[in-house]
Amino acid sequence: MDGYSFDLQRIFLGDLPLLFFAEILLRTAILYTWTLIMIRFTGKRSLSELTALELLLIIGLGSAVGDPMFYPDVPVLHGMAVITVVVLLHSLTVMLSNRSERLEDFVIGRPSRLVVDGVIDLEGLHGAQLSRQELFMELRQREIVHLGQLERVYVEPDGKFSIYRLGEGRVRPGMPIVPPEKIEPSAVYEVDGRVPQEAAYTCQNCARPELYHTGDTFHACPRCHHRAWVLASRSGVLDDRLH
Repeated sequence: MDGYSFDLQRIFLGDLPLLFFAEILLRTAILYTWTLIMIRFTGKRSLSELTALELLLIIGLGSAVGDPMFYPDVPVLHGMAVITVVVLLHSLTVMLSNRSERLEDFVIGRPSRLVVDGVIDLEGLHGAQLSRQELFMELRQREIVHLGQLERVYVEPDGKFSIYRLGEGRVRPGMPIVPPEKIEPSAVYEVDGRVPQEAAYTCQNCARPELYHTGDTFHACPRCHHRAWVLASRSGVLDDRLH
């Protein structure tokens, strides 16, 4: 047992043949690439304010650094090899991304547009793997009352939101972004129902606004074909029925 402690060959090389060292390099390269691909499909908000490359670097280095520190059967040299390959792969990926716009779009990603002129970009929302309520939660934290206050909203590759508000004099009626349970059933109007009062209403799905006159009949949204409407909010103040 005394010969086991501080056995430099075991610490640095382990008991496996040297050819296994080459296998470690191959395993690391394969797992690095596969992890990067999987991370790119998890959605931007899951990155928690890290880019895919930054998150991958942390994941790749975590076990490589920690395992040789605690487990006597994991040779230090194997951990060093993994660290070296991960760092080299990271540097190579960055270099190739700077030379290829298509690769950069895949590895780093591009901002996804979520709102344009007060209307939800459904395709952008789907591409970013976000729900409407996740979007609304973020906007409520920025003291946004309704979508008519917004010109553009983007989610960046690191999961952060970029929000461009309209000036006070340019605010238009927009979809209220209060939690669903705060909207009374009487404030939601279905297709073929009669319009109770002349006002702007927004599609409950995409937030497209439309002016209806008293006595008109609600129709399906011409943009997304959704079949429910809500009374739009104005000037940063919620309608009483939406409290």
